Amino acid sequence: MPHNSIRLMGRPQARLGSEVLLFLQDKRYLLLSYLAFCGDWVSREHLACLFWLDSDSTSARKNLRHLLSRVRALEWQPGLETQQEYLRWQVDTDVAAFTRACAQSNWAAAVQTFGGELLQGFSADDTPEFAAWLETEREHLSQRWRGTVFQQSVALEQSGQTGQSLELLQTLLESNPLDEEALERYMQMAAHLGETRIALRAYERFSELLHKELNLPPTLGLERLAESIRQKSQTLAGPPPPPPIPHVPVAPMPFVGRDLELAEIAEALQQPDCRLLTLSGPGGVGKSRMALQTVLEHAVHFPEGAHFVTLDSLETPEQIPLRIAETLRLPLQGPDPPLAQLERHIGQRAMLLVLDNYEHLLEGAGLALRLLEACPRLHLLVTSRERLNLHSEGVIQVRGLALPEGPVSLLEAQHYDAVRLFVLRAQQVRPDFALNPQNLPLVLEVCRRVEGFPLALELAAAWVRTLPLEEIVQEVGSPELMVSQSRDTQPRHRSMEAVFEHSWRLLTPAEQTALQRLSVFFGGFRAEAVKQVSSTPLPVLAALVDKSLLRLTPTGRYDRHALLYQYMQQRLAEHPLEEQETRSKHSLYYLRYLSRALKEIRGPEPKPTLLALEEELGNLRLSWSWALEMGRFQAIKDAAEALMRFLDARGRYQEGIEMFEEARQALGSSRPQQSAALGCVLVFLGKFQQRLRQQEEAAQTTQQGLDLLRSHLVPDPEPQIWGLGTLRAVANAQGQNQAALAHGLLALKMAREMASPRLVAVCSGWVAISEDVLGQHGQAIGHYREAIFLFKQQGNRIGALHNTSSLGKLLIDLGRFEEALPLLQEALQECQTSGELMVWGETLMYLGRCYLMLGRLEPAWECAQGALQLATQHPAQYDEVWLYNLLGQVASARGQPAEALRFFRMALGQAWQAQQVPALLQVLCGWATTLEAESLEAAKALRLVAEHPQAFAADRARAQALLHGASEGESPTLEQVVGHFLEHSS
Repeated sequence: MPHNSIRLMGRPQARLGSEVLLFLQDKRYLLLSYLAFCGDWVSREHLACLFWLDSDSTSARKNLRHLLSRVRALEWQPGLETQQEYLRWQVDTDVAAFTRACAQSNWAAAVQTFGGELLQGFSADDTPEFAAWLETEREHLSQRWRGTVFQQSVALEQSGQTGQSLELLQTLLESNPLDEEALERYMQMAAHLGETRIALRAYERFSELLHKELNLPPTLGLERLAESIRQKSQTLAGPPPPPPIPHVPVAPMPFVGRDLELAEIAEALQQPDCRLLTLSGPGGVGKSRMALQTVLEHAVHFPEGAHFVTLDSLETPEQIPLRIAETLRLPLQGPDPPLAQLERHIGQRAMLLVLDNYEHLLEGAGLALRLLEACPRLHLLVTSRERLNLHSEGVIQVRGLALPEGPVSLLEAQHYDAVRLFVLRAQQVRPDFALNPQNLPLVLEVCRRVEGFPLALELAAAWVRTLPLEEIVQEVGSPELMVSQSRDTQPRHRSMEAVFEHSWRLLTPAEQTALQRLSVFFGGFRAEAVKQVSSTPLPVLAALVDKSLLRLTPTGRYDRHALLYQYMQQRLAEHPLEEQETRSKHSLYYLRYLSRALKEIRGPEPKPTLLALEEELGNLRLSWSWALEMGRFQAIKDAAEALMRFLDARGRYQEGIEMFEEARQALGSSRPQQSAALGCVLVFLGKFQQRLRQQEEAAQTTQQGLDLLRSHLVPDPEPQIWGLGTLRAVANAQGQNQAALAHGLLALKMAREMASPRLVAVCSGWVAISEDVLGQHGQAIGHYREAIFLFKQQGNRIGALHNTSSLGKLLIDLGRFEEALPLLQEALQECQTSGELMVWGETLMYLGRCYLMLGRLEPAWECAQGALQLATQHPAQYDEVWLYNLLGQVASARGQPAEALRFFRMALGQAWQAQQVPALLQVLCGWATTLEAESLEAAKALRLVAEHPQAFAADRARAQALLHGASEGESPTLEQVVGHFLEHSS
């Protein structure tokens, strides 16, 4: 059979005539691959040694003759040339084409030809000599490709195509993230284009990976390059805003075709007047997959990246800002509406947001318009069955994949996207499936009957595993599958429902029952949950995966297409009793799952459990609501603390308010015996209100919860302790320091009575904070040390870390710098190991202050800058008042008064806006030290700090010491001093 070419890079395959043949993992194809790679005569003796090195010469030659007879017996007969002692298979290969392009310095052709790793996925463990050759050639090709990329990058840059050059270097970094030379060139080019944020993000990723993989820092030259780019960035625009972490789903399968549509989308998005583009078309036509492919191919054109936001599970337009914020990993905090917080976060950033499946939220189309108006560099790509009907909207109508209208040859058919998609998906369930002249008419008929709709093609292809094509054509060939362009009252398009009906009829009764019951899960689920909730045996689950009705993700979770999810919900709703029973099982399973997780959450290493709960968040929300609806209040009470601890640890404060408020409403009219559950709910609701600085509401809600818990016949002390902790935090925030201490001491007393080292450690830390604020330093040190000891005794490194860092701060306040230094160094090392962001920044600030007090200005500045970098990346995690105050103090000590004044002004402005009086006073104390000692303004500020009742004890003592010997004067007001400072420093 004549041949066209052999692909050896990537998954090896041969294009033979009009057919494509994948190479298999056995010696026949290893031999052919080697001969194709060599392209010239190879001795039989060499081949015998290559594949049978451990055998004697006679046996090896015999094995080679046997292998050659098997090769010649292949149905497609590769056509080897033979001589008495030599063999040759002279075919065109991608390796040869790549080598020729490199030799001709045709770098563009070489880059285009390179297909990836040589014989990707192949191994040769039983042929060590061949394995060694393969490893050597793989490395050689990889290095040659690397050089080619560099050469083409230079050529593109010299021709003025700097953006394409940068994109090419990005592919090199993706293949080897630790390629320092590629990174250096990438950073230089990005900085030259003015994309300093992109350059610095690449450097930060490289540094983190280098430390994680090799425990090494970047080279000095690379550090200097990054610093120069950072200085350029700060000079041009000040400190950069924290870049969002790109969020793009992993494409489940290779993308097929759509070249013209993708080019049209890319061209439209590059037009300055097209910032809102909608991909419109019927359900199942492939809008979402096209949008995802657009993100994967064009994200590099948006400096702040591209983010894929799924809206299909939302019920109201008001939830859209919450979902976008969740995708951008933006914690929503404070009283401002989510949309306003989102607008501030995006601001001037140039990014692309894909809003996927908007059609059921069209009444909220104005939200897209408001985002575009507030964020001038934002682009929106929307997928929807119906356009948003906005004046500024561009629309691309998405239709089925291209398919031939009349008879075509086998070779011509393989150029049509619909045919290619069907064949690819069929080969995934039946690897030996191949398009041939006999089955071509049937495949074409399937493509035509479903009008090239990708989802229908995938479902039809899945049947190839169990049905002949003739039967598939009969099943699919229904007029109901033809897509109607008119509106339909059904929640999904009629044609897609027909596809689901066909899939449904092919299932066994057990599979049908399983698929119905699985619709109670929100999003994905694991096998253990399936077993408990739906009683689905593993073989049935595997069968549903085989039939493409479920997908098994690489993480071991099951999920399914969103259209199928809704269709199965409708099916289950036809059986109300079964639906109620399955929902009940789902609710009890996940609430018990929460309850069981509490032990790990309370333990020394809660992070794996918190990550597992994050994965199940959708199911947890659903189970909580269903339990309230069904009146399972004891289960709610048992799960409440675990839910609170999980949401609190993940910073999901607004969700905590919503879920516990929902519980309060459901329990509000409950019978008296439910008062314990309501008390717990109120106490935990108050905690989230306090987290969002709703201090008055938090105090009122918590006190109501405590009253209920204390009145119960069998009081539960642990929720009461958490409630007292909330009251303590509220009192602290309101400057009621004695009340805060009283709450902490009562909580500590209850913890000791419970004989719970875990709670004693927690409460000791609370009490120490209040004692520290009140100037009771000896008691505070004792309680900090007790907390640290107990936490370490339990193996709770994070609890010990928090208290170690706080103790270090207190020792600094007391002037015991040498004693504080090793504690804070220990805390910083633990932060770097555990990744605790909030404590990490605080510890850097404390350590910077300690170095400052010891006169070690350079490490003090490095710590302060490190804290600033963390605050920039995670703005919701840190109180920037303290950070800017420290930066001002260090800058002042370094002899940079103008820089110090700038930082003090930033700190003071934020503290004044938030009315954080103790923080204001501390900033004023720091500012006063930058002025001359006899300065009237400095004396006024210091006198204010020394006399103000809300000043920290350490600041009062410092101010009094600085005032020693100064003349008396009239005590100024806080407003006077702040006003003078802001005017003086402007």
